[in-house]
Amino acid sequence: MNTMTISNERNYLAIAQNYFVSVIMAFMCLHFYTALSKFHTGYYSVGWQPQIDGYKWPYTITTPGLLWGLYGFYLVYSAFIAFRLNEQHSKPFNALMGIFKTLCRSGDISHAEKQEALLYAVKFFFVPFIINAFLSHVRDVNYLTVDLYKWFYMDEYYKAKFLPDLTHFALKIALAYVYLMDVLPFLFGYLTERDGSEVKSVDYTMSGWFFCLMCYPPFNSAFSNFLPTVVPEYVQPIPAAESLHMVLNGIAFLLLVGYASASVSLGFKASNLTSRGVVDTGLYAYVRHPAYVCKNLAWWIFAGGAAYQNAIAGKPYVFQLVALAVWSWVYAQRAITEERHLSATDPQYLTYMRDVPYRFIPRLI
Repeated sequence: MNTMTISNERNYLAIAQNYFVSVIMAFMCLHFYTALSKFHTGYYSVGWQPQIDGYKWPYTITTPGLLWGLYGFYLVYSAFIAFRLNEQHSKPFNALMGIFKTLCRSGDISHAEKQEALLYAVKFFFVPFIINAFLSHVRDVNYLTVDLYKWFYMDEYYKAKFLPDLTHFALKIALAYVYLMDVLPFLFGYLTERDGSEVKSVDYTMSGWFFCLMCYPPFNSAFSNFLPTVVPEYVQPIPAAESLHMVLNGIAFLLLVGYASASVSLGFKASNLTSRGVVDTGLYAYVRHPAYVCKNLAWWIFAGGAAYQNAIAGKPYVFQLVALAVWSWVYAQRAITEERHLSATDPQYLTYMRDVPYRFIPRLI
């Protein structure tokens, strides 16, 4: 009888330990992004007032509000997980132990502690980013769709004034839907782990983290101060060829659709710096990094159009193209470091590399 009492007491202590470690670590993350970091309090300040033609919701949905709302759900979810684990250590607990041992150089770090610490770092960085991106794209889709609805029912006299460049607006609203489609798999990928999409390993190399984080704020913003690019996401009309800009915009749009479709193919496995199983459907059946190549090719079309406009206006443009070439190199290195991680941790990825030998362009690269 006494043994059973001690065992139950130990279990509840473990449950409480797991629970409070989970919610406190999540709270520290949220406090950093919504109060401590001046950059992120400014960058993650997206506000969306849902609207339908003739009606605007009086309340504004913000990124910090979504984050704290998600935290409220996490308080309940963590309690459920803590009770289910019983005496086992939770992932946040292992992550805390890994971080503590690394910072204090205290004791040997187990493989589980190291991986969970790295996974916590991935979620710490990317969860607020992806929620902010999701809200931003939902807002753009809503506002632009309302503008399209207004334009459709306007008198002909006002239509040209409301949307003076209909081609530009059409591309803008189409890309809003494409970018929302792109971000949704990553939203679920970072927040959930379903059967078949569990995180098998996290990249532990400095090069892998460096080239990945270089592509996201605040690091890409800082780097752009030294190598600024001009990628306006629209090719302006070209006087020498009247309809060429429409063709170029159409090609760029199709490339970005391919970019988003690659994210959709990843499904719940979508997340950076992690190995969650091989994906060989969609464009991944033809090249190993379709998202990177589609995005960069679209950037080059847009940048080429901007460079042409600057050239005929007598403005500098060469350095901006050099800067974009450096960014393309960064994405190429990112692909290489990803392959190095995946091939070292997942034997199935080696088979995939043999089945799909081309990294970027079929039959070429």
